[in-house]
This record gives sequence, structure tokens and C-alpha cells, in this order.
Amino acid sequence: WKQSSGKMSASSAGCLCCQRPPSAQRPAVQCEHCSDAFYCSNDCREVHASEHAKACQGQKAKASKGKKSQLPKEELLKPIEKKGDVPEVTLQELSDCQSSGKLWIGCMGRVFDVTGSEFYGAAGNYSSFVGKDTSVALGKMKFNKEYFDPAAMHWRRDLDEKELNILNDWMVKFADKYPLVGYIKDE
Repeated sequence: WKQSSGKMSASSAGCLCCQRPPSAQRPAVQCEHCSDAFYCSNDCREVHASEHAKACQGQKAKASKGKKSQLPKEELLKPIEKKGDVPEVTLQELSDCQSSGKLWIGCMGRVFDVTGSEFYGAAGNYSSFVGKDTSVALGKMKFNKEYFDPAAMHWRRDLDEKELNILNDWMVKFADKYPLVGYIKDE
């Protein structure tokens, strides 16, 4: 059964659970994940849910969209393949970036230019990330001062596999959105 313009039209034999057609007293109920399954009631939909889940393309798409592939720690710690035309940046140069009107953040050995993003500007929620290597803080999702100091805690040394994957997700987001302007020296 499909609903179009407020009217029901038959597209199958009836309810996927009990085969009864919908009625005025029992209007058709659609699967909340796809447009392929119809039931005569919420009760029938709930009873049939586990059976339908095996074939429901909507549930499969939702499940795969939410899952991110987890990389092994060894893969995440491989040396960075640096582009020849991108310079190395010291932590001091990263820290001093604002004095030249730039907003840079360090993440996983890379430096991204977030200038122009309202999130990182003076009034932005992430302004405290500017001029810092954010790697450990982002990997651990903890933003105390010590997590922004690579001498105290370094992403290569102090993050476990789960935290490295979280950090990698952040790095990929930055790489997709912001220009790469450098590599952190001694990485």
C-alpha cells in the first residue's frame, strides 16, 4: 500500500505481517526507514520489524552511513607523505600565525589555514585552537591546556588506536575543508 495525495492505492496484497488491507479504522503504516514496506497497524509493523530489517535498504543505508572504518594504529602512525611544495612549519611559527593575520591550526602533523572561518575567529567557539597543535586534544576530545602541548603529550606517542581514529576523522574533515599550508617540523 502506498499513500499518495492522502489516498491509498494498492501496490501489494496487503500488510506485510498479516496480509490485511488497511481500512479507515486501520490506516496503512509505512516502514520509517524505507518506502517499500506497509503495515495495517503499528502493532504489525513492530511484530514484523526484525524480519523486515533483513531486507530494509533504508536501515542498511542508515547503518552504513553512521559507521566509519577503523584503521589499525600502525596505519595511522605511518610517516606523512609530504608534498614537495608545502613548507615545514615550526611550533613557534604556528603559534605566531595570528600576528601576521593568519589563523592556522595543527592537526596530525599538518597545518591548515582556517582563516575566514567564523568558528576559529576571535569570537568563534574554536578560537582557542588557533596557533596550536590540536592533535592530542582532538583525539582525546579533552581541551585542557596540557592537551595542546606536544612536548607534554604527543599524538604519535600518547594516543591509543581509538583516539588516533578520532583524530584521523578530524584531520580528514580539515583536509576536505581547509587548505594545507604546512607540515609541523620534526613530525
